[in-house]
Amino acid sequence: MQTLFWIDIVGMGLTILITGSTTLTVVGVDSKNPVNRSFGFFTGAMTLWMISALLLRISLWLQLILPESILIFDPEIWLRSATLLILLTCVLSLRFTVIYLDRVSRWNTVFIALGLLLAAGFLGFSLFFEGSILQYIQFSESGLIEYGDTKGQWVVMGLWASYILWSLVLFIRTPQRKGNVFLTLGMFALLLGLILRIAIDARFPFLTFFNGLSALMLAYGVIRRQIFNPLINRTLELQKEVADRQEAEKQLRAAEHKY
Repeated sequence: MQTLFWIDIVGMGLTILITGSTTLTVVGVDSKNPVNRSFGFFTGAMTLWMISALLLRISLWLQLILPESILIFDPEIWLRSATLLILLTCVLSLRFTVIYLDRVSRWNTVFIALGLLLAAGFLGFSLFFEGSILQYIQFSESGLIEYGDTKGQWVVMGLWASYILWSLVLFIRTPQRKGNVFLTLGMFALLLGLILRIAIDARFPFLTFFNGLSALMLAYGVIRRQIFNPLINRTLELQKEVADRQEAEKQLRAAEHKY
């Protein structure tokens, strides 16, 4: 196989390692916290997406060297799985965003619920109408995979991008949260990878590269900055309470001196 094939495979493997480790770390630290759980669902879905995409490429490669494909290496299974998990990743990214930023609203909740229903609908549609989303999938001359486009594919890709885009907008609108810059960069990298995958027919694994970059940003924000560490968060809350109390006492003394 071509060099780009192996670059794609290694990039996906590293992304799986990063997102999987980040998921276990965040959920393990405080599994009862809704923010930690929502982040775990988001990065967990991203991990499963990358695993399905990796197995898709391996199954296509094995078809070239094996007489017959066995069930576990059937590319069609992993193609449907990867496509579904991309949509779930995007929807769950918004769910994490609104919980983390405390931007839960009726419209955001409806948007998330709609995304989950669309994911279920996509699964059923792709099972009963083969080729409705992607007509074919194969290796290109560069060693990367290429798809046969359909109108259904463009609809699905538009949905992917819309959920990540709205998550990014919410992060930009709420810049004061601790560690926001790294989570914002992570969302931006994920969105950029999706857009380049949709818009550019390039001989480079843009989606894999930017997914890996997104995973690094998210992992750095979570682990290095300790965003979801309950002890640090509680310490910050206590510091804020002490500062607020000191400010209230200061204002009270100033009022007493005035009268």
